[in-house]
Amino acid sequence: KLDPDGNIIGAPEVEAIGGTNESTRMALASGAKRAVMKSSPFTNLPKDKYDAWGEVIVNFDPSDLAL
Repeated sequence: KLDPDGNIIGAPEVEAIGGTNESTRMALASGAKRAVMKSSPFTNLPKDKYDAWGEVIVNFDPSDLAL
């Protein structure tokens, strides 16, 4: 959830699914959460459309990563 200035409200919820083992899922979830937190505040969002972006779901798919 974001406030009208694009700041994260509280702590993002992270759900890690799939993957090969629990430690990999937890590492990917932690990295995704850090990336979202580091990106705040989201200043490019139009304030007049706050109703559309006040709550955001972001999906990270590690299969898209080049290893």
